[in-house]
Amino acid sequence: MTIKDGYEYPAAVRFEIEEQDLASYQRAADFLNMSNADVVCVQHEFGIYGGPAGSHLLALLRELRMPIVTTLHTVLRDPTPDQRRVMQELITRSTRLITMTERGRQMLQETYQTPPAKIDLIPHGIPDMPFVDPNYYNLHFWNSSQTLLQPRFPWEFIQLGNCGSPMETEAGWLVISHGVGAMRKYCIGAFLLDLEDPTKVLGRLREPLIQPNESEREGYVPNVVYSCGSLIHGRRLVIPYAMSDYATTFATLSLDDVLGAME
Repeated sequence: MTIKDGYEYPAAVRFEIEEQDLASYQRAADFLNMSNADVVCVQHEFGIYGGPAGSHLLALLRELRMPIVTTLHTVLRDPTPDQRRVMQELITRSTRLITMTERGRQMLQETYQTPPAKIDLIPHGIPDMPFVDPNYYNLHFWNSSQTLLQPRFPWEFIQLGNCGSPMETEAGWLVISHGVGAMRKYCIGAFLLDLEDPTKVLGRLREPLIQPNESEREGYVPNVVYSCGSLIHGRRLVIPYAMSDYATTFATLSLDDVLGAME
């Protein structure tokens, strides 16, 4: 999948689909059929494919002559009519559906009446591993965890996590966070923890610090801004971040403004 001007992909990439060119989806189907592929794996996310609600993808799937396994990165509980139409046909044309959360599996059945036998759950993230005595590795290990925050605002409703280590300020531990909202839109936010008791949340931002703008939405993983660590220099907060997995940049903000916006 590529945008109009394209990318310089390595030789291993055999075919490119231009996002908004319906004919290129049909040519991709011809290419796959002639390649004698055993199965086609589709990574589905709203916002990647062209057409209303990504409907251009259906033009490819309708022509394929092999099984289709579709991984659903977002399952919407309240889709628009176009989103519902696309999802229903995608479900029909897929041999198997993979979702990454139990909630997603439930919504496929409740919202889209998907047969349970057609759905496979492959959890997102690190698998649950059996406990190993930390003394065996001579490591310091925390045996318990505690939830500090849960999603509250629309831009973080699907997922909430930290972006790097906490930073010490006079007001508390400043933690840069990432939030995932509708259409798998990743934004960068922040919250504040008590210096003496970091399990106590002192404040959080109602609105994200950084969200994908028009020039940052297109890329290998579209509609995403993400950071793995920030720093404080003087009274400025410096946040390096990646844009849609195709480029990096950084933002600088007033530390006092960020702390003052905490609720």
